[in-house]
Amino acid sequence: MNRLLLATSNPDKVTEWRALAPDVEWWVSPGLPVPDETGLTTIENARIKARAAAAATGSPALGDDVGLWVAAFSGAPGLELKPWAEGLGGWAQARAALTAVSGSRATYRCGLALCWPDGRERVAEGVVEGHLGPADGEGPGVEPCFFPDGSATSLASMSPEERAATHHRSRAWRHLAPMIRPLGHVRP
Repeated sequence: MNRLLLATSNPDKVTEWRALAPDVEWWVSPGLPVPDETGLTTIENARIKARAAAAATGSPALGDDVGLWVAAFSGAPGLELKPWAEGLGGWAQARAALTAVSGSRATYRCGLALCWPDGRERVAEGVVEGHLGPADGEGPGVEPCFFPDGSATSLASMSPEERAATHHRSRAWRHLAPMIRPLGHVRP
């Protein structure tokens, strides 16, 4: 089994990644540096996180970054999803703001970067197009307000199988995983 460091300080991410890719032994390292996310794309921000984690630990690291582009907000919040939600007072307020523009087109993006301490790296992006609506279900962030094209339910209300097929992070992983398998084990 491959062992892979998540470039995050959030231990809850391990649970999410274990469900997404159960063939990988996911782990987090306490005290990882928290680099400034100065990238202009989700992939650039994921790369910043992964490079910092790989350099700090000497282990291959996977960084991810997510953004939501909302047509009714001229593309905002984009990469600033979390700061935007915090500026509104939290995720509940962010869901209310998105519900207020129900029907607006929106795009979720997830950038992934797998970086090794020796400088090798692989990147991928997953994109899901959809629209916004009143919160449907319980889930992380604003996923209860995002309805992928062709779905009557939000990302948060999907079955695990639907979520695995549709979610932006799942799509990015499906692009990235084949690029790293030929490289063999990612274990340092």
